[in-house]
Amino acid sequence: MADDNFNPEGPTEEEIEELIEQLKELEIEKGKKKKRRRRSFFTIEFGGVYHPNRIVNFLFSMLINITLSYTIISIFNFVDFNTIYDFLMFMVVYSIFEWVLRDFIVRKYLQYVIRTFGMIFYFSYLILLFTLDQTVFIGNFTFKHETHIVAFLTIFVIVRYIIGTNLRRHFRKQIMR
Repeated sequence: MADDNFNPEGPTEEEIEELIEQLKELEIEKGKKKKRRRRSFFTIEFGGVYHPNRIVNFLFSMLINITLSYTIISIFNFVDFNTIYDFLMFMVVYSIFEWVLRDFIVRKYLQYVIRTFGMIFYFSYLILLFTLDQTVFIGNFTFKHETHIVAFLTIFVIVRYIIGTNLRRHFRKQIMR
C-alpha cells in the first residue's frame, strides 16, 4: 500500500508554508503558556515530611526536636534535669512517642485533625509530655511548674512549625532546581 501523499520530489511550497504557519501558531501558544502566572495555593501538612524515607524523616524530626527543645529550655529555664543524657533520653522517648502518635492520629482520625485545625496534636503532645514527666522520668527530668509544660509546649510547637515549614520549602526548592 503506497502513501497517497508521497511526493518523490519533496514537499511543495504550499505544504512548507502551511507547516511554517502551524509552527508559528505553536510558538504563539507556547508563549501564552509561559506568560500565564502559576497559581499559588495553600497547603496544610499534618505531620510534615522532610524526606520520603520514614527513618530519615524521623531522625531529622528528632534532631529538630532535640535542638529546639534544648534551646527553649536554656533560654526560659523551664526544666531541671540531672545530666545532658537525661535530657537526650527524654527527648528521644518523646520524639518516638510523638512520631507514633502523630502517624496514628493522621491515619485513623484525619477528619478530627481537620475539624480541630490540628489542635488535637497540641493536646495529645501536652498529655504525652505530662505523662513522661510524671511517670517515666521522675527526678531525672522535671518541669519546674505545671504551667511550664504548657508554656514550653506552646513555644516549642509554634517555633517548630515555623522552622519546619521553612525547611520543607527550602528542600523543595533544592529538589526543583
